[in-house]
Amino acid sequence: MIKKSNFYNSVWRTPLIKPIPDKVNKVLENKILLTDLNNIEWKFLYEEIKDIPSPFSENQDYEFTRIEDEKWQDVVVPSSLVMQGYDIKNNTEYYYKRVVKVPKDFDGNRIMLYFEGVYSHCRIWIDGKYVNTHIGGFTPWCCDITEFVHHDTFTLVVGVADIEGEEVGIWNKNGEKLSDASWGSYYAHHNIGGILRNITLFTLPMNHLSRVHLDTILDENYENATLSVDLQITALTQNLQVKVELFDDENTLAIGEEYKIDNTYIVEDKEHHLTMNYDSEWVENYKEAYENDKKYEDRYIVTKEYTYGKDYVCKILLPVQQPKLWDAEHPNLYNVRVTLYANNDLMQTNLYKIGFRHIGYGGTRNTDKNKIYINGKEIKLRGVCRHDVSYKYGRCMSNEEIENEILAYKRNNINHLRTSHYPGSEYLLQLCDQYGIYVEQENSACFKGDNGFEIYNEPQEFINTFAEMIESSRNHSSVIIWSLANESGFEKTYAFRTEYLYAKEVDKTRPLIFSYPYTVKTTPLPYDIFSRHYADIDIEDLGKPDIPVLHDEFAHVSCYNVDTLAKDNGSRNAWGRSIKKGWEKIFNTDGALGCALWGAMDEIFYIPKNTNEKHQKHSKGKCAGYGEWGAVLDVYGREKPEAYLTKKAFSPIRLDEQKSTFNDKVILYVKNWFDHTNLNEIQVECIDQSGAIVHKEMIKTSIEPHSDGVITIDNINIIGDTLKINFYQKDYLIDSYLLSKNKKSNLLKFNGNNHLQQIVENDVVIYSFEQLILRLVLDEGKIEFISKDKGKVLSGMNLYAENLKLIQSKILNYEINNGMGIFELEQKY
Repeated sequence: MIKKSNFYNSVWRTPLIKPIPDKVNKVLENKILLTDLNNIEWKFLYEEIKDIPSPFSENQDYEFTRIEDEKWQDVVVPSSLVMQGYDIKNNTEYYYKRVVKVPKDFDGNRIMLYFEGVYSHCRIWIDGKYVNTHIGGFTPWCCDITEFVHHDTFTLVVGVADIEGEEVGIWNKNGEKLSDASWGSYYAHHNIGGILRNITLFTLPMNHLSRVHLDTILDENYENATLSVDLQITALTQNLQVKVELFDDENTLAIGEEYKIDNTYIVEDKEHHLTMNYDSEWVENYKEAYENDKKYEDRYIVTKEYTYGKDYVCKILLPVQQPKLWDAEHPNLYNVRVTLYANNDLMQTNLYKIGFRHIGYGGTRNTDKNKIYINGKEIKLRGVCRHDVSYKYGRCMSNEEIENEILAYKRNNINHLRTSHYPGSEYLLQLCDQYGIYVEQENSACFKGDNGFEIYNEPQEFINTFAEMIESSRNHSSVIIWSLANESGFEKTYAFRTEYLYAKEVDKTRPLIFSYPYTVKTTPLPYDIFSRHYADIDIEDLGKPDIPVLHDEFAHVSCYNVDTLAKDNGSRNAWGRSIKKGWEKIFNTDGALGCALWGAMDEIFYIPKNTNEKHQKHSKGKCAGYGEWGAVLDVYGREKPEAYLTKKAFSPIRLDEQKSTFNDKVILYVKNWFDHTNLNEIQVECIDQSGAIVHKEMIKTSIEPHSDGVITIDNINIIGDTLKINFYQKDYLIDSYLLSKNKKSNLLKFNGNNHLQQIVENDVVIYSFEQLILRLVLDEGKIEFISKDKGKVLSGMNLYAENLKLIQSKILNYEINNGMGIFELEQKY
């Protein structure tokens, strides 16, 4: 069926980011990538232009031809400028240029530029004519340049300025305190300014698709579905038709419908808000924040979007019988093809991939208010926070680097990404759709108005980037949460409330999250998920009875204590044990949605020698950045030792190794911590001590998600006293366990406490036995076994931080053999 749609909202203008077609009639190649990491096609001017018009001027045209050619240097695009040796200053504008050839078959069509991310404040010119300004470095935007292109080639100039601090520059003539909303350079410890993501030249027919919004609606039983396709069509003609088709993964047509679009679908002209609409009560209660908003509001002149023709809006609803559903464990995708016709001629074709899934939150469909559901089943998020980090390109990543990253997460039992602290790229989201990763897509708003930080940017920047994030990534099935901001003070600007109001009008299908929620004083609450950062898992409640709690910044790797790491590599294992304990508690806590470890990869930048680390420092070392906090990858994309610890901690198959046995048959006691996978979808492999694979089949026992069970494997011939158990989900090794017939406790054993003396000296606790001294050094987390006969350290190991408490535990048993002791405490270490 078809009916009239509505893209208008009463809060803020929805950005017009026109989708790039996959095919345009009579055009051989309708999109041309203008950025290529392998070819030097751009030039860069590493100096200020003293006489260029200000970003605040009404007329910003400038003849760049007056600058000598030899001043323009080769530059790789996309990439951070500092990574190429350009130690750029703050608030100063620098310039890229390249000559762009326009294909002949673009004639008669609209000519567009699509920018995926230019950090942070950007102006563009075509042949010296000023076209547009964009504020915000991590969100896509596009502009129509048709009226500026008069020849088959043109010179594109992109001006970029890294906004931060009180440095005087063209964007900060008076030396005010300024920052951009994302504060990306501040926490990268160097200026990241530049073209960080791709730029595409593309063409649209005069009659074209201006917006395509896809949603999936599942029935109450999660069996049948409806594909909802909202379209905005910009056209000069009145004879329009649109066809929507759905294809399965084998490219077989599942359903297709074609409709005429007549004048009843013409959208009414309505005012689009680009100014703040302050709540009077908020203004009265938060006068200081209001005055700060007004100080920075409307600072820059932004070109109005070019409009022509008529806009038609429609919603097409296609019924789909029993589609394969999408979840992170079964990332089933369908192909959607949208084709526009005008006067019976094909204008363009757009292709999309969509997964049928429903996000349940807030108690809908008689579910618990403190849980999140995908397709009616509760999910638990085993996540990491991630940044764009490349040893070569800085805050820019190649497609190969991104795919390597996503595959590493899948290999290590990670099912969730938080795109801290700015939206992930289009390619990243495509891979998350394809491989199955739940995404918390976070606005580029960070460290604003809390922890001693004030706000020095215009409030519109928060809202515009948030709106661009939703508009550009809403068709991705992997995106299940919108994040308003990171670690910010909610009432320090009305922009955060405006973000919430905007989201609740334009996309009700996804829940919202905001950190820090404790700064929220007004209602309604601007979040559907409660964000917690670095909770103490021993003493704090990890869930709530009325709202889901996501620990979306959790348990960072030991990275600041460089001296300890250098002396004692065992602290890595200590961290692994701690997150295993934390994840187990989160999984078993009602209302605890999950966690996202901080962070996914090392935050290290090998900036060239002639550039400077700026803004702040956290750890020792020669590199810029916070340090080696990656739980999975180092800066080169290689898996770290912590990756294995993360994999084990997050394993969705928990085998009780002490209880499980093997002889002529294998008996495995397991917990299924998958969300959507029955263990009969998993393959189990058994390898005996000789190295022979003695069993490899799908598990026959049905064990539902979030339940326990017993797997029995009969008639198996095993050589030796050990048996390795591997669990596979398709090509992914989920976990491995080693069973032994001679079960040995991994505890330290003991008997005869009457021989024990305890001595406490400062931060050292000493247990003295007949032949052995056990010495615990608290500040280093170190155990030493010392023979009384020889007076030397016999062996050593490390305690992880939480288990320093075990020095108060009762020693149950001990054994002393040739000066060595084996201890058994009341708790495991």
